[in-house]
Amino acid sequence: MESSDDFGWSRSERGGGMAATDEAANGLRAMIAKGELAPGQQLPAEPELCARLGVSRGSLREAVRSLAALGMLESRHGAGTFVSALRPGQMLAGFAATVDVLPLGGLLELFDARRPLEAQAAALAAARADERVIARLREVQKRLARSEDEAERHALDREFHSTLFEASGNEALAALADVLRARGSHYSIYGAPEADT
Repeated sequence: MESSDDFGWSRSERGGGMAATDEAANGLRAMIAKGELAPGQQLPAEPELCARLGVSRGSLREAVRSLAALGMLESRHGAGTFVSALRPGQMLAGFAATVDVLPLGGLLELFDARRPLEAQAAALAAARADERVIARLREVQKRLARSEDEAERHALDREFHSTLFEASGNEALAALADVLRARGSHYSIYGAPEADT
């Protein structure tokens, strides 16, 4: 009988020869997804994990490094490796690294996707924002309307949208907007790319 991994995929369904590192990473992700490893929990000892996942220590260590790079795991010096808090900002760290290398055409497609995110953030902010946040948004909007300096207008626009996403109370929306905003700060949609200083 053909063996299957923790996701229920057989070796043939996975393309036959999945690398041991990928098998280890998939196994760890499955343990996290099933709640066998909870946020903040320390991973079991290497020999136990190697036996459970059927991989070598080298493959397990490489899998742990790859999941740490994605924000799922974190190594604490002298304490071991733990499941991260699995907060949206952490989970989007890998996405941020990918967005950072997109050419302008791909980035513009992401900006198109940002528009519905902003609409959702505005709806949530309207329902959840307190008077202090509303006053802050109004003040930024007034300063933006008065400003004639392009650099200041860009900074105020970023501040307005950042405040709006924070006011939504949705960490995932705010984190995703931060990723797009950081990459987009190198470009002006209606002008030429900003010069590097």
